[in-house]
Amino acid sequence: MFYGILPQLISPAGKEPAVYRLVSVALILTAACAFASVEVPSTTNAPILDGRLDEPCWAAAASLDLAWEIEPGDRTPAVAATTCLITHDRDHIYVAFRAFDSDPAHIQANLADRDGAFSDDWVGIVIDPFADRRRAFQFLVSAAGVQMDLTWSETADEPDDPSWDADWSSAALIDSLGYVVEVAVPFGSLRFEASEGEQTWGVLAYRHHPRSLERLTCSSPLDPNVGCELCQATDLVGFRGISAGRNLELNPTYTVSRTDMRRDFPDGDLTAGTPVWDLGLSARWGVTPNISLDGALNPDFSQVESDELQLDVNTRYALFYEEKRPVFLEGADIFETSVSAVHTRMVVSPEWVVKASGKNGRDAVGAFVARDTWTNLMEYAGGRSRLQTLERDNTSAVLRWRRDVGEESTVGAVITSREAAGYRNTVGGLDAVLRLAPSHALDAQVLASRTIYEGDREGSDVSLLYGHDSRDWSWLAAWERVGRDFRADMGYIPRVDMEQRDLGLWRSWWRPAGRGAHFIGLGIHGTEIRDTGGQLTDRQVQAELNMMGPRQSRLWLAVDRLRERFAGDDYDQTILQGKVGARPFEQLKGWLMFWSGDEIDYDHGRPATDWGFGPGLTWTPSPRLEIVSSWIRTALSAGGGRMFAADLVDARVQFALTRRTHLRWTVQAQLFDFDPTRYDDPGAVPEEYREIFSQLLFSFRASPETVVFVGTTDHHLGDHLTPSTVHDRTYFLKVGYAWRP
Repeated sequence: MFYGILPQLISPAGKEPAVYRLVSVALILTAACAFASVEVPSTTNAPILDGRLDEPCWAAAASLDLAWEIEPGDRTPAVAATTCLITHDRDHIYVAFRAFDSDPAHIQANLADRDGAFSDDWVGIVIDPFADRRRAFQFLVSAAGVQMDLTWSETADEPDDPSWDADWSSAALIDSLGYVVEVAVPFGSLRFEASEGEQTWGVLAYRHHPRSLERLTCSSPLDPNVGCELCQATDLVGFRGISAGRNLELNPTYTVSRTDMRRDFPDGDLTAGTPVWDLGLSARWGVTPNISLDGALNPDFSQVESDELQLDVNTRYALFYEEKRPVFLEGADIFETSVSAVHTRMVVSPEWVVKASGKNGRDAVGAFVARDTWTNLMEYAGGRSRLQTLERDNTSAVLRWRRDVGEESTVGAVITSREAAGYRNTVGGLDAVLRLAPSHALDAQVLASRTIYEGDREGSDVSLLYGHDSRDWSWLAAWERVGRDFRADMGYIPRVDMEQRDLGLWRSWWRPAGRGAHFIGLGIHGTEIRDTGGQLTDRQVQAELNMMGPRQSRLWLAVDRLRERFAGDDYDQTILQGKVGARPFEQLKGWLMFWSGDEIDYDHGRPATDWGFGPGLTWTPSPRLEIVSSWIRTALSAGGGRMFAADLVDARVQFALTRRTHLRWTVQAQLFDFDPTRYDDPGAVPEEYREIFSQLLFSFRASPETVVFVGTTDHHLGDHLTPSTVHDRTYFLKVGYAWRP
C-alpha cells in the first residue's frame, strides 16, 4: 500500500530478487500503515497485455507492495517481493503484478480451465467499488495465465463464490525473475456508483505462493482478530469520468443433440434417436453502472460440468446441489441469508426468467420472476425429507432488499412466492448481520410462511447466532426454531419441526514454519435438537483436532458422540472420522478421508454400523495434463450382516490444447452390492446395481458466454443379471455467443 517503488521495477534486468525483498522489509519497518489511501492516475494510452511492463502508463501507475504474509504468518515480512500497479482510462481499470521468485523453476503454472488454478501460483486483486466493506469482485490470474473470478460477500457464510464469471482480459509471462501478470477489467463488468466526479474504491491485492508451505501475502496487514477483511482494504481515490459504456450484452445459444437408446435393454441394439435442436437467448443490460437487468428466454441450462456425486442410499435429508446457471449468478450474494430462503436450483426448467439486481447508496435490491415447467418442493415425512416433483407449471417470484447500517452491519427483508394449479407457497422475513466489535457478530433472521397444498398451513423459522472469530480463539452460540408447518419451497430447508441449540469453542496455536506442524487447533462443538413439542431428537458432541505442516500436509480428526431419535426410538452412536492430505511432490497432491462407527438403518428403523474411506489425488504430469480422481467406499451393516457396500468413483482427465481450448474425459460411477435378505422386501432389492456415466468433451471458451462445446456421453446400467451395458448414448453440440451491440 505504498508508493516509493523503484522505477527499475518495470524492467529489472540485472537486479537480484533479494534486493527487492530487502526493500519490502525496509518499507514495513519504516512506513507501516503510513498511507490510508492511494490516488490512482488515469491514462490515455492503454497498455498492451503481453506480460511485459514496458508501457509508459505502468511507470506512472499507483503501486501497492504485497509486503505482508498473512497465511501462515501473521503480518510477517513476505518471503518473495511482489508489487501491484494500478491505472485506468475511461472504460477499463488496468492492474499489473511483478512477482519475484528466487527459483522460477518451481513456479506452479498449469494450463487449467477457467477457475481451475487455485492450487497454482497466482496473483489477484479484490475490488470493492462502493467502498462499503461488504461486497467485492475478485480477479485472479495464475502464472500460466488462467483466469479465476469470484464475488466476495462479508455477510455470507462462505465469502468466496467462484461460480460468478465476468468478461475481462489478462496475460501472464514467466521470466528469469519470477512472473508478470497484466489485467484489464471493463468497468461494464463491475458495479459502481454513477458519478462523473472522484470516487473512492476499496482494494486488496494478494499473491498465492505454494511450495512446501502455502503462503498468502497481501497489500494490507490484515489483522486476523478483525472478522472483516474488506474493512482493512486500502482506499483507491480517483476514477473521475469513468463509464460502463452501453453495457448491453445478448447471448444467443444454439444446442443440438441426438440420443441413441437401447430400447430392448440389455439385448437390443442402440437405436438412433431423432436430432433435437433448441435456440435460447439471454440478455444483460446495465441500466446504470450500479443496476443490472438480466433476462433469459428458453434458456439453455444444460450442465457441461456435472454435479458432484453424492450417496443417496440410507440418507435422512434431501441432497443439496450448487447453482451453476449464469442468469441466477449475477448478484447472487444479495439473495443470501443465514437460513436459505432462496435457493435458485429449486427453479428446475424455466421457460423464461427476468431478473434485476444492484445497489444504490446503502441499499442493495434483487428481484426475479421465472416461469417454470416443473414444481419442486420439499416433502417431510417420518423424520426424513425428500424433493418431490409436481408435473405442473408454476410462476416463482423473489424480492430481496438489504441496507447497510453503520460501518459493517446490514439489515434486510425477503419475500418469495411460488404459485401453480392447486398449490401456493409464500414466505416473508427480516434479517440482520450486526458486527458489534471487530471480532464479534450477531446474525438474526425471522421467516414466516403460508402454504396451500393438501391443506392450508402456516409456520415460522427464527434463528440467532452470536460468534467470535480471532486468530487464537473462536466460539459461537446459536439457536433456531423451525415450526412443524413451515415451508420455504424456493429455498433449501432440509428439516422442520425442531428447536436447535449450538455451542462451540475452538483454540488455535500457530508456530513458525519449519519441519513440524505450524498450526494446531482443538475444538469442541455441541448440538441439541428437540421437536417443537419438547421431545429430544438429537444430541451431539464433537471433539476435533486440526494440524497443518510442511508439504502442505493437513490432518483432521474428530470423535462424535450422538443420541438420535428416529421413528420413536433412541439410538446412541459413537463415530470416528478424519481426513489427511499432503502434496509430497509439486505435481502430486493426495488425500484420504475415513470414518467408522454407529449408524441408523433408516429404511427399517434399527441400529446399524457404518464404515468407509475415500482416497483421492490430483496429478499434473505436465502443465497441459491434469488427472483428478476420487473413490469413496462405504458399507452399512444391520440385522447381523452387511446390508450393502457402495463405491462412488469420479475420475477426470483434462488436456489443454491451448489456454482456452481443452479436451476432457470424465467417468462417474455408482456401484452397489446388496444383500437382499437383510431387507423387508428382498424381491425388490437387486444383488448388484451399476450405473456409469462417461463423457468426452471438447471445449473452447473465448469468454464466459462465447463458447463451443462438442461431446458425447455414455450411460451404462447393469445389475447381478446384466453386465454393465450402454443404455443410451448422446451426441451434442452447444454454441454460445456474447454479442455487444
